[in-house]
Amino acid sequence: MNYLVDAGKTYYTTDDYQFGFTPGTDALAPDWHVWNNSRLFTDVQVEAQKTEKGYILEIAIPIWEMDLEEELEEYLEIGFDVAIDDVDNTNATDTELQLAWSKSAQGWADPTVFQLLILGRGK
Repeated sequence: MNYLVDAGKTYYTTDDYQFGFTPGTDALAPDWHVWNNSRLFTDVQVEAQKTEKGYILEIAIPIWEMDLEEELEEYLEIGFDVAIDDVDNTNATDTELQLAWSKSAQGWADPTVFQLLILGRGK
């Protein structure tokens, strides 16, 4: 989401993306999914390491996957949110607990709750 162009839109546009990541389970490897109405992603990488208290999740999304490499000359301001869902009960039908950077549970549907993220080009 281009922060200035899309600010105020309460719906996702073709340059807005929602990603879902899982560290996997004892039987399944780490995985990811993207919800978007315009693009297929092929180079997203997800690694997970189980720890004593949970897990460490490392995610890499190449800038070209979102078609932003030309916009990123010095820096780029985008709308961004991250939410961590906790579901410990295997029979749960919904998220039991959520921690969201925006402090809103609506980021999945409403990009106006996104916060400002500034991406800079490395030297």
